[in-house]
Amino acid sequence: MGSGTVWAMARNRLSWLVSLAVLVAVGCTGAAADSSPTVGPSETAPIGTAAMPAVATTTVATLAAPTTVATTSTTTAPTTTTTIPAPCNVIFVSDSVGIDLLNNGLKDTLAFAGCNLKWTGGNRGIEVEDGADVLAGASDIEADVVLVMLGYHDANSNGRGGRYPALIDMVMQAAGPRLVVWPMYGATDDCSANYKAGIGMANQSLQDATVRWPNLRLVDYTSLLAANPQYSQERCPHLLANGAREVAGWLAGQVREAANAALSAG
Repeated sequence: MGSGTVWAMARNRLSWLVSLAVLVAVGCTGAAADSSPTVGPSETAPIGTAAMPAVATTTVATLAAPTTVATTSTTTAPTTTTTIPAPCNVIFVSDSVGIDLLNNGLKDTLAFAGCNLKWTGGNRGIEVEDGADVLAGASDIEADVVLVMLGYHDANSNGRGGRYPALIDMVMQAAGPRLVVWPMYGATDDCSANYKAGIGMANQSLQDATVRWPNLRLVDYTSLLAANPQYSQERCPHLLANGAREVAGWLAGQVREAANAALSAG
């Protein structure tokens, strides 16, 4: 063969080998592609980087804001009841028993009870009839209450002689329409039986007089004195200073109550 023919044959063989190599290369590439794992769209990861595990998430519930309920505040003003005390201007006529109270704070205790002592009359040893005359002389004094402590002098003779009803009427006439507060008679333990009997009659006469005189109020000095023998001066019917002070405080309260009751009764 000539050299040209040999060269042509060599070139053809080289071309064939190249084509074969290309075919082999293409086949290997396809096989490799088929054997590679398929990565889904959601699993795509960079080459050489392991896929990150899914992170667990917790759904947090959002609490609704509390509903505000509109309220209306209603304030009711308390009912206030005002009690106006009864007028309590006092005049006082007395014998020695009452004067002992006057000397041991009666004016102050009356003031503490809301009563004003405007006038006093009488003296130690004064008789009931004379006391009525003294009281009549105070008719022009504006007063709501007449406080009376008369009748301890000569109680025995007045009681036994039956003179107390008329004597009480004389005092009530002198007092006029004003409220009269009259403590019932009391005897200390050292008083004689005759004296105690006399004031017992006087007390009965006072009770009877309340029917004739609707403005007469009696207060129970008899029981107070009987319950407190320590008040006695042992000089019938007089009291120690501290006993007189206690009785003065009690009597002021009684006057206040009597004035209030008279006002309520109309």
